[in-house]
Amino acid sequence: MTTLLVSNPMNPEALESEFLLARGEILMHKWIEGSHIRRAISIERMRGTAFDDRLRPMSIGKHGMTVFPTATITARGELSQRIDRPFLESRNEEDVNARLDDALQALDGVRKAGGETAEAEAAILRGLVSLNRKRYEESIRHLITAKARLSEELRLQEAARRAKEKVA
Repeated sequence: MTTLLVSNPMNPEALESEFLLARGEILMHKWIEGSHIRRAISIERMRGTAFDDRLRPMSIGKHGMTVFPTATITARGELSQRIDRPFLESRNEEDVNARLDDALQALDGVRKAGGETAEAEAAILRGLVSLNRKRYEESIRHLITAKARLSEELRLQEAARRAKEKVA
């Protein structure tokens, strides 16, 4: 039986019990390189077996996590530009706020056109609740849904307006 325990130490300087119990330790790394966020994975320790201790590039996408075992990390600049939680949270908050601004602007446009906004308003509200709970990706999904619904409603309102103009 294999058990995977995921842990994020609250105090990096304290040794927590799960690290003593674990047979191995796999670290996930994230850093900024230019304007890109890079990811890698490494095995810190693995009791009772040989292992590759080099950093290996990885990506996380819609099909899960992909590790590129034959690729190597070639860093430009220092890898010490680590991305800590406050930086990521502020970046995520900025992304959510930009999406929120887009959705609210679209909402104003649909209201001016006399379109239906109830579903989009509900999605915006769900996005705000997710933002408040610091569930940034969930918040972004709700706001994208709201923007898509508003764009579709605006397109329908524009098509109805054109149809009326043709009749008149």
